[in-house]
Amino acid sequence: MKQLSVLTITSLFLSSCANIAMGIIAPNQCTKCEVYNTSTQKVLKTFEGCGSENVGLEEDAKVAAYEIMKKGNCQIRVRCNSWKKETE
Repeated sequence: MKQLSVLTITSLFLSSCANIAMGIIAPNQCTKCEVYNTSTQKVLKTFEGCGSENVGLEEDAKVAAYEIMKKGNCQIRVRCNSWKKETE
């Protein structure tokens, strides 16, 4: 039980550090991931964020794709694009 608590706290700490680091190091780095149907090209779900908001974005999109595929639709893919946002 103690090991599980330490592992959970460590995971939360590392996740928080990743968010802070992305916000400081690359605040203008943006990513957009789309979960789409390969046969219809219809976008089913979109994930988008810049700086610290794009940490884990691709993983979140892959989880969403997996959840859709569990329902029986296997023609699902994830595509992600990154760009640098112009500063104002």
